[in-house]
Amino acid sequence: MSTRFTFIRNVTFALVFVLSGGLNVLLAAPIAKDTVLTLCGNSQTPTDYEGFDLTTLHAGITEGEVGSSVTWFIDAARTNQIVGESDYTLTNGDIFYFSVYSTQVGGVGEGRVTVTVIAKPVATIIEPAGRSITINATSYNLEAGAVAT
Repeated sequence: MSTRFTFIRNVTFALVFVLSGGLNVLLAAPIAKDTVLTLCGNSQTPTDYEGFDLTTLHAGITEGEVGSSVTWFIDAARTNQIVGESDYTLTNGDIFYFSVYSTQVGGVGEGRVTVTVIAKPVATIIEPAGRSITINATSYNLEAGAVAT
């Protein structure tokens, strides 16, 4: 019996087995979506984001597929696994690689996350009375505080 393997890559992965006698069996590998992550820096280095939890990306890259687990790597060969994925420092230009393992379909999908970290914007608005308001913005939060001058 000869077996031929064909890998098809798009947003989802598929593995096709062609068995002797022309019987085709299609097993879908887990969903693994490439992602671009953009956020504002939150550290002394304007292009770093400290304390990011990579696990917050799991639902998006697997599209919520039940029975999936994600393992993170710093290299495309997926040999250097990230330890401490729930408290990781991101730097502008980082690329992280992941493998999605599925107990539902019994396969592995792969993808990557490209990171853009921009400096946190700071704006100062001068009021006519000589007072200023400083606004510090992050990607999801807005803080405002009045400062007397």
